[in-house]
Amino acid sequence: MRAVHPLLMPVCLLTQGLEESVLRGAVDTLLSHRPFLFYEDSMLPAAQRKGVLLQQILKNRVGYVCECRNDCFCTPSGPPTPWG
Repeated sequence: MRAVHPLLMPVCLLTQGLEESVLRGAVDTLLSHRPFLFYEDSMLPAAQRKGVLLQQILKNRVGYVCECRNDCFCTPSGPPTPWG
């Protein structure tokens, strides 16, 4: 079994409609550690779906590319991380 760098592990939000509040509270962590992110998209207002909510909260300070259907899986984009 190979060890995984703890910051490479995804953050999974299971917050039943409180995704916006949780993401707003996690901005510093998202900006400094840039984890992979998984959250439910289907309970958000239509204007905040498909990764739009994350971009609104981060104000494009750190890029994330999100693939969303009923859930969003977002990967950090931009400069490489310190570990590779």
